[in-house]
Amino acid sequence: MRKLQITATGEPADVLELVEFQAPAPGPGQVLVEVQAATINASDFLYISGQYFITPNHRPASAPKVSAGSWPSVPARTSHWSVRGWCCCRRIATAPGLLM
Repeated sequence: MRKLQITATGEPADVLELVEFQAPAPGPGQVLVEVQAATINASDFLYISGQYFITPNHRPASAPKVSAGSWPSVPARTSHWSVRGWCCCRRIATAPGLLM
């Protein structure tokens, strides 16, 4: 998998890196989202440059925060209630702290 990450705040062209990483295993009540599209918007640029009202509290941090995709499967130990009654292969949008 690949992700955009920042290890420091600054100009996006200077601090954004596209890195390969191992897909994390979902924990109880979690699903792994296969991202098919992501945006970098004005608030992301402020976040990356350290000018947003919320700043990264850990490094490396991932950017962008808004994406759309689907989840290919639900782990066997995850009940349908813990993923809000949705079934696998549904299209979803993500945002910080939000599952739509």
